[in-house]
Amino acid sequence: MSQRKTPAYKTPDIDKKSDNDVISYFISENILTANVDNVEKIEIYDMTGRIVCTSSGKNTINVGNLQQGVFIIKIFTEDLQVISSKFVKE
Repeated sequence: MSQRKTPAYKTPDIDKKSDNDVISYFISENILTANVDNVEKIEIYDMTGRIVCTSSGKNTINVGNLQQGVFIIKIFTEDLQVISSKFVKE
């Protein structure tokens, strides 16, 4: 039985100040669009660490079913970067 290898993701260096370290995004009609290339998946976590939304293969995710509050968004890219940020759903 062969084992499936899970890609190892790396997080950007905290001290590094580049455009890749910041998620630029906007929400329009309950769709969050991240300005990040080569998105493999997006995960949104509530403040308890529970995954509340996921999206694969695109840079958009529907946040219409989320209640108001603060969330963590993690974007996993095809080049094995993980970019994360907080955002507020109003």
